[in-house]
Amino acid sequence: MTKDQTYYLYLLAALTVLPLLLHALRTRITLGAFFGLAGVCSIMLWQMRQMGWWVKFFDINFDTGLTLFIPPILIGALLTFAFDGLRTFRSYLLMVTTACVAAWLFSAFREALSLYVPLPYLIVLSSQEHLAIIGALLFSQFFAVMIYVVVSRWSYYPALPLSMTLSLILWLAFYSVFNYGAGMGMANMKNESLSFLLSGLPSILGISLYGLIMAARGMVMPARELGSLLSIWRTTEPNLAERDDEVINRSGVISELRLLNRKLDINNNLIDYHMEHASYGIVVTDKHGKITRANKPSQALLGSVDMVGLDMGALLNNVLERKGSFRDMIEACDGRRWKASVEGGKTRWYDLIVTGLKDGDSAEATGYYFLIHDITAIVDEEARKLVKHRIRDLNETSRVLSHDFSNLLIGAEAQLRKISERTQDEESHEAITGLSCALKHAREMLKQLGAGSQFGSPVLKTGRMLDFVRQAMDICRGVADEAGVRLNLKEGPECYVDADSSQLIRVFTNLLRNAIRASSAGSEITITIGQRGNGVEVVVADEGCGMSEEEIKLAFEPGFSTKGEGKGGLGLAISYLMVDAHGGQLDLRRNPDGKGMAAVVWFPESRRHTGLREYAGQNVIVLSRRPERAQRTIAELEQAHDCRVAEAYSEDEVLALVAEEADWEVLLVDDELDEAEMKHALAGKLKVKKMAFEVM
Repeated sequence: MTKDQTYYLYLLAALTVLPLLLHALRTRITLGAFFGLAGVCSIMLWQMRQMGWWVKFFDINFDTGLTLFIPPILIGALLTFAFDGLRTFRSYLLMVTTACVAAWLFSAFREALSLYVPLPYLIVLSSQEHLAIIGALLFSQFFAVMIYVVVSRWSYYPALPLSMTLSLILWLAFYSVFNYGAGMGMANMKNESLSFLLSGLPSILGISLYGLIMAARGMVMPARELGSLLSIWRTTEPNLAERDDEVINRSGVISELRLLNRKLDINNNLIDYHMEHASYGIVVTDKHGKITRANKPSQALLGSVDMVGLDMGALLNNVLERKGSFRDMIEACDGRRWKASVEGGKTRWYDLIVTGLKDGDSAEATGYYFLIHDITAIVDEEARKLVKHRIRDLNETSRVLSHDFSNLLIGAEAQLRKISERTQDEESHEAITGLSCALKHAREMLKQLGAGSQFGSPVLKTGRMLDFVRQAMDICRGVADEAGVRLNLKEGPECYVDADSSQLIRVFTNLLRNAIRASSAGSEITITIGQRGNGVEVVVADEGCGMSEEEIKLAFEPGFSTKGEGKGGLGLAISYLMVDAHGGQLDLRRNPDGKGMAAVVWFPESRRHTGLREYAGQNVIVLSRRPERAQRTIAELEQAHDCRVAEAYSEDEVLALVAEEADWEVLLVDDELDEAEMKHALAGKLKVKKMAFEVM
């Protein structure tokens, strides 16, 4: 190896390592040394070009001036942008340009001096070549950071080596075409590209390794928008004496990077803490409403397990039963309560607070931070307080009236019995039965009035919802017939609730009376019983004139009425309290077809009956050594869940039933017995479950 080749390789290694080393030490010795090296490389580029030093390896010629000093200059641009910020990159770009112009002026001075004083190794460079070198440096550095921005937004790791490689190619392409023209420039690029890429390979490998180390230490600048590169001027504080210089002062050399990363760390840590410990829902979205983060309470409130990637606007539209864009939701959130329909049947109320997330001084939000509070308890308590306040005086009046009205009802019942004994007509008997039922419930209500507990805690007993509704219909049938209104009952599945029968019948009586008053002759009132969530829903829908949104909001206030009949009043307020005392919910809504109103009552289903629902329609054997304990369960399986049931009083009887017929599917074992023995004896032929049977 010749001396020229040895010197070239030493210089190539030094100019590859030095920029990376000085940049890594910038927090201790400042960026001054790093910038100084870039200035030296810029000046030495011109000196080498004028000396005309070429080195040959194998059959490849290396232009030392270009292949030695262009790569470290381009490395410096990428390092300052990736790890020190846009402002430092602009300073670096300006410094390199200034050094190149100074080298050009010094070259011109030497050319003029050579006319009077002989100078060795002087190669005269044309103005076009000077401009080609400077223009190619500006062009390649600027586009190198643009490539870095684009690639790093997709993936950081290939960004630095790819940007470095393309910046070398862009420099050679711009220099060749600008200096030699299109035709000769392409030929020159073809001839020089191999030597140029080989000499730049150590720089590409070096900056790749350096980038991995800096990424592991968390020292990479946040991704920027391409538009920020086009903003040349940046406003700074006018009084430099009052602040540290970011290039000279080592403590402030990477202040922008540290400040941004510190802000990001604080924000991320704060969000992480809230996400983990908050009892309310937190959802973070991007500016388009796509969910990026969500905590467990928000998943429960919005009824979605995996929310990341979903559209927040569509999710809220579904849960809150609204229609509108994501932007409309953000503008309407503050100071408004939202009615939500979630799994489980009961209506919930949510309070939404939205905060825009911004990147630095950007005016446009880059994302949104949602806080979701379940304020159902607050709304319900406010409603209860309002109703209780309005009807507080009823207790005082009721104590006075209870005794006298009770005597009147006793007399009415006695007279009604006499009429019933003398009446043979079936239709009259049906009317008398309904009237007797009404008088009976009226007396029970008067007892509550006299005790001052008509709105107190209900005395719960398990009963069929169908029975309560039918009794209320019997009470109201005479009024409905007089008004020419048909009562149509859609029974649905067997549903049981734990309720105070007197209060529940009173609720449905109030709702039916309101519906009858609002209906015209010849119309129909439809009562539908069904299951919703973990409860039972009864819908009383009429075909009347309906109510406005404002009237619906005021309907549960005691004493509210409109000029028409059947729109609100004391009955709805009392019904609301009674339903609420059962843990249920009473709502009013307009019918989908726009005709009339629907009163929707929801009650939690009886736990005693929901426990057997999984066996509906199956063939079940009930094993208990005490028959009286299993009677309620057997009756419920047969009547409520349409099961085929067989009783067994010993393990041998169970085995005999299974041997005789193979269609049995489930064995329910009294909790006084050990089901493990039966499981072993049956060897998986039946599903065996232990159960606590209740005595009737």
